[in-house]
Amino acid sequence: MKIAEAVETFNVSRHQIQRIKGEDPNRIRIHKKRPGKFTDNMKTELLMQLDQKSTTALVEMAGFIKDKFDVNVSTQAVSNLIHDMDISWKQVTNIPAAWNKPDLIEQRANSVNRRGLNLGRKVAFVDEDGFYLHSSRAFGYSPSGQPAVLSLVPKAKQVT
Repeated sequence: MKIAEAVETFNVSRHQIQRIKGEDPNRIRIHKKRPGKFTDNMKTELLMQLDQKSTTALVEMAGFIKDKFDVNVSTQAVSNLIHDMDISWKQVTNIPAAWNKPDLIEQRANSVNRRGLNLGRKVAFVDEDGFYLHSSRAFGYSPSGQPAVLSLVPKAKQVT
C-alpha cells in the first residue's frame, strides 16, 4: 500500500504513516553503496601482493591495480578497500641480527639441500654487501589483531 492510499484509508497524517513504517520490526533496511571498481579477483591479487610485501604504499597498490587490471583507482579508494577488508597499517616488528649466526645459516642451507634445490654453482644474493642495510620501511599492512610481517634488520653485513 502506498503512503497516499494509507493516509486516505486510515485518516491519519502522512508523517504518522512514515513513522509507523520506520518503526516496523519486519522492515528490511538496505543501505546500498555505489558499486565499486574492485572485483573479487582484484581484491585477491591485492591481498596476495600485501602478503608478499606488507610495506607496499597506497600509491604502489594503486599502480599495481593499474598495471595488472588496467583500472584507474585512487589511493583513497585503495585505502577504503583495505579498511573494509579489516587490514591495518602498523609498525613492523624487526627480527634481531642474532638470527644470522653461522649455525642458523647452516641449518637453512641444510633445509635447502633437503628440498633438492642444489643449484650447482655459487650464488650471490642481492644486497650481500649490505648496501641497503637500513633502508626498509618501518610500517606495513597486516590483518587487524595480528602483527605486521617480520623483517630482518641486521646490524652488519649478512653472511650467506
